[in-house]
Amino acid sequence: TVIISDFFTESNWKKAVDYLLYKRRQVLLVQVLLPEEIDPAYDGRVNLIDAESTDAADPRNMRMKIGKSMRKAYIEAFADFRADIADFCKKRDVGFISLCTDTPIEKVLFSELFNIGIIS
Repeated sequence: TVIISDFFTESNWKKAVDYLLYKRRQVLLVQVLLPEEIDPAYDGRVNLIDAESTDAADPRNMRMKIGKSMRKAYIEAFADFRADIADFCKKRDVGFISLCTDTPIEKVLFSELFNIGIIS
């Protein structure tokens, strides 16, 4: 079973993975991220609009001022977020790759999937 997501969700995807493992499924998580999610270049006052929001008044949207300390905190929290997913997968022998949308599909198919043993 392949689950493709950015994993920025309030739903309990970990419970879904555990259920699939209980059903004896081989599981692969593919995290797909935008370049600006990995290394945001935001600075100053910004409006952050959630791509899944329904309108401008959606509470997931935020207005904020981003400085060096906030950017550093985001990068650290994001690294922890990815490490948590990787650790969860490692403990359960679940495949995990994290990809950026600017990664060529050939690299995904012939490098990333080969490296984790999905294709040989």
